[in-house]
Amino acid sequence: DSAATIDLSDHISEELNRKVLAMRRWLSENPLEGIKDLIIGYSSLSVFYDPMVIRKKYPITSTSYHFIKDKLEEAWRMAI
Repeated sequence: DSAATIDLSDHISEELNRKVLAMRRWLSENPLEGIKDLIIGYSSLSVFYDPMVIRKKYPITSTSYHFIKDKLEEAWRMAI
């Protein structure tokens, strides 16, 4: 198992928490095979994933971690 975490800040705020919740919602509405769990904190989101499933399912040219990192960045941009 592997994980990636995006930490939006080192403080707690309602705005950041809403963004984290929106990111989790976006990732849940746009599921990826290989994601095992999404864990939220007040200002962070961790994605636990199976790198073997990611590499088999998606045509990636870099590491599974970079693929997940790109998806977290996409969730950051797309989450409302």
